[in-house]
Amino acid sequence: MHRLSLSAAAAAIVISSAAFFAPTEKADAMVIYPWCAHYAGGRSGDGGTNCGFVSHAQCMAAISGMMGFCDANPWWQGPVPWAAARPQVR
Repeated sequence: MHRLSLSAAAAAIVISSAAFFAPTEKADAMVIYPWCAHYAGGRSGDGGTNCGFVSHAQCMAAISGMMGFCDANPWWQGPVPWAAARPQVR
């Protein structure tokens, strides 16, 4: 009986470690905006990054008055999906 419980425990460890190290895919909710704001704050100079801006002007307005800069989002892969589905207003 003791041997069976050790085997079950070993199998559980193998299965859980396999799940832990399984390859992952990019989440659907991942960043989809083309511009990132990099905030300067703190002594280390790394105040964080926010890649949630549709335009460069919007990003610049967000960092206005704070030290930082805006640049293109390296993970952005094209048009925002919901923008393409919106009807055109004339």
